[in-house]
Amino acid sequence: MTRIGVLGLGNMGSIMASRLLAAGFDVWVGNRTAARAERLVGAGAHWSESGDAIADQVELLITMVADDDALLAVTTGESGILARRHPGLVYADMSTVSPDASAAVADAAERAGVRYLRAPVSGSTTVAEAGALGILASGPQDALDEFDQAFTAIGKRVFYLGQDDEARIMKLALNMLVAQTVVGLSEALVLGERAGLDWQTMLDVFSDSAVASPLVQYKASSLSKHDFEAAFTTSMMTKDLDVALAIGRRTGAVMPTTALTQELLRAACGLGWGDQDFSAAVLMFERLAGDQLTNDR
Repeated sequence: MTRIGVLGLGNMGSIMASRLLAAGFDVWVGNRTAARAERLVGAGAHWSESGDAIADQVELLITMVADDDALLAVTTGESGILARRHPGLVYADMSTVSPDASAAVADAAERAGVRYLRAPVSGSTTVAEAGALGILASGPQDALDEFDQAFTAIGKRVFYLGQDDEARIMKLALNMLVAQTVVGLSEALVLGERAGLDWQTMLDVFSDSAVASPLVQYKASSLSKHDFEAAFTTSMMTKDLDVALAIGRRTGAVMPTTALTQELLRAACGLGWGDQDFSAAVLMFERLAGDQLTNDR
């Protein structure tokens, strides 16, 4: 039985750990707050106090954390995964972080004798629960091969993009399009709402038209109920777009649409919707239009 660790038990990390348990892996888990691990430990996972300790116990290790600072803390920080040598360990970070942070982790992994795979995911928590995530991988091919069975348990397709941090760029490019699509959908919904169109009818049309996509269809389901429970928070999407814009400035890419989308989502955070799903952009457009219809619909 392959021993695998999952460090970072937010919404996505917890789902991954659950699916790995169900697939028969010997799963070790860790998190800043132990309470997040109670359900998983009750289901048969093992608790570990730190990244360094979990690295001693497993053959494969996954991290799923919020941002650059969190990644560097669990890898290169005191008691981090890469704070000392763990020869033979194969490590995949599945977070959405900057290439700069990822490069720092790559240097530390090399010093620690650890093979390091970048493997951010495409898909919501609902998609993760179904084991249907897309996995964007870059790094050593042999490290990807070691994760074959684990990735089969949590995803439906793996895209191998190269030897370095290509997966990081691809994930940010994906999130740019995801954010722009949902912000545009939100703006269109409020136009129709102000002009007297039926909310559900609009969603039905968008979901079965030239603009339909899995994303639009998925968001239409929650928007039909005005349900903004976070599959991916507004503040996290704003963070990802900030990272993408920084790369654009460095590479000379012109990104006005992304810049505007980020400012709109930042405004939504400022209005109190940072911890809600980023489709709460529709609430901001309603507010700007002078509507207070959310509780009446």
